[in-house]
Amino acid sequence: MHTPINLNSNHALSLPPIPKSQRGLIDNKESGYAIWYKGQLINADETGQTIPYKSNYQGFINHGHWWQSHAWRIFYLHHPQLQLEVAVSFSMHERLQTVLRAIWSQLAVSILALPLLLWFIA
Repeated sequence: MHTPINLNSNHALSLPPIPKSQRGLIDNKESGYAIWYKGQLINADETGQTIPYKSNYQGFINHGHWWQSHAWRIFYLHHPQLQLEVAVSFSMHERLQTVLRAIWSQLAVSILALPLLLWFIA
């Protein structure tokens, strides 16, 4: 939303691609982004080109169910004065994997610490 672009231009507006060094996880196939100006796609990565356009929508939306292989969690941001919409997507599968890794690491620490705590109590 804060990218300096000339919105008053009469020619077709397009933004240069974001350099790989600045993309972070956006370079991953598990995430994507898209930017629309007046409903026209002006910039997107490969994954972001498949993000559905939502006019005047702001917030999170699930596209598909968590058990499906191509399910996405998408965040839309709308700027009414500039008529810009930005969407960032992240794979539900990757989100679920992140949660499961966190749960298993906490469970492993708890299981390993429990005998030591019982020994201290005894």
